[in-house]
Amino acid sequence: MSASVRIRRATLDDYDALCRLFHQLDEHHVQALPTRFQSFPPPARPRDLLNTKLLNPDGAVFVAEAGGELVGFLDVWKDWPSRAPMFKQVPFAHLENMVVDARRRRQGIAAARLAEARRWAAERGLNSLQLKVYSANTSAVSFYEKALRADPADKAP
Repeated sequence: MSASVRIRRATLDDYDALCRLFHQLDEHHVQALPTRFQSFPPPARPRDLLNTKLLNPDGAVFVAEAGGELVGFLDVWKDWPSRAPMFKQVPFAHLENMVVDARRRRQGIAAARLAEARRWAAERGLNSLQLKVYSANTSAVSFYEKALRADPADKAP
């Protein structure tokens, strides 16, 4: 990762930049899965939805900043398994969204934010990270397969 990229917690002041990145993420999904997703007019997310994420004591939004510009983000929160009897009720970190600006991909920014999310989870005693990736999002599938395979903490005992 470039030394000029800084990972930090997002604030509501980041709203416009986060909407720009959400728009890239949304359009990527529209292109990959047009039968499931559709384009829509701005803003990409309502301000109150983002504010709720930012104020959630059991969650975090991490941004990557370079040269005063946001170049990526991810959001993660403490979640619980289904109430189905087969699941032990052990909380885990749920990674919901992650995007890197199209102009800044393949520079280690996603890996740095994933590492920050893992640190956040570990500080809260959350020993598992879960996420959902659509198979049509081949670049994300490839990234997560490599990133998660490299971490022995994600292996079953």
